[in-house]
Amino acid sequence: MPVYAYKGVTREGRATKGFLDADTSRLARSRLRRDGIVLTEISEQSSTTSIEATTGRRFELPSFQRISPLDLALVTRQAATLIGAGIPLVQGLAALTEQSSSPCWDRYATR
Repeated sequence: MPVYAYKGVTREGRATKGFLDADTSRLARSRLRRDGIVLTEISEQSSTTSIEATTGRRFELPSFQRISPLDLALVTRQAATLIGAGIPLVQGLAALTEQSSSPCWDRYATR
């Protein structure tokens, strides 16, 4: 689902900005209008985008890939086994990403 960056003005007259996910820009506009925001700018963000947070810092949005249902089921089962064995969640997830052969998990690996 696309992500839209927007700037606008609230009913109270305050400037506002943010991000919204919607199937189309028309739906995004409609939702913002319903929330009482008059748009001054809206643009679809690419899958990898540098965004300035409200703190002034910049960060990268990841480029998302679909995870196959089979990979998701496998990782979920393995995570449940590790958690059941008493391994802390962060360590278990790190181990799973390092051992995964699926390329969609590569960006999370701490190799």
